[in-house]
Amino acid sequence: MAKLANVSKDDMIIAVMGCTGCGKTNFIAKASGHGAQYVNANLRPQPPNLRTFTTTHPTTGRRVVFVDTPGFDDTTVSDAETLSLIADWLILLKKQGARVSGVLYLHPITNNRISYPARENIETFVRLCGTEAMPNVILVTTMWDEIADKTMANNREEELKRDFWDRMLRDGGAAKRFMNTSESAWDVLRELPETPVSLQMEYELEKGGNRVHKTSAHKHLNSSMSRWIHDVKSVLFKKNTLR
Repeated sequence: MAKLANVSKDDMIIAVMGCTGCGKTNFIAKASGHGAQYVNANLRPQPPNLRTFTTTHPTTGRRVVFVDTPGFDDTTVSDAETLSLIADWLILLKKQGARVSGVLYLHPITNNRISYPARENIETFVRLCGTEAMPNVILVTTMWDEIADKTMANNREEELKRDFWDRMLRDGGAAKRFMNTSESAWDVLRELPETPVSLQMEYELEKGGNRVHKTSAHKHLNSSMSRWIHDVKSVLFKKNTLR
């Protein structure tokens, strides 16, 4: 894990998550004024790691620490490894006596469908956070400035809320749009409650002796991969029998 900023219980700590290419680093750069050099416009993802960027809240003066997490479905590292990096950071956070103020899950509105891996990543995210932490979760759609057909984009947003994010929204999560400006980033963050929270994975790590494979998020990843392998084998078997 890369060297991360030291944190305290007084900091506002924001974890930014989502699939590769959804705009996590760009969101942090717009909000904090730092990290723009890490925004990746290339096809190849950057080496997976956690990075922290600190800034000052524009209205409260409170220190804000953004945590840029590796993207799920990264082509250079497995989702299990990504989850392990997040688990290691949560363990470090607990040792420093701090808790998460909010978790952002970013999704590009330019995506015209939700793939099977994307659906499974949403479920992994749900299990990572847990029901009790959902009021501190914001589901953020990005890249609104890159789509011309706003009616189509509005329909996609409603479909996300109705078919994929409904459980998280019912449990207290919020949905917001990021319009690629500093003002919009802080508007998203204003939805967060004042009280920080412990994520479900933190409780499970403590109970399981800091072993990530004991967590429900990791168990879901394993079962999801097993189902995917089974489905692929079934398709290949059918193709071979039809020859």
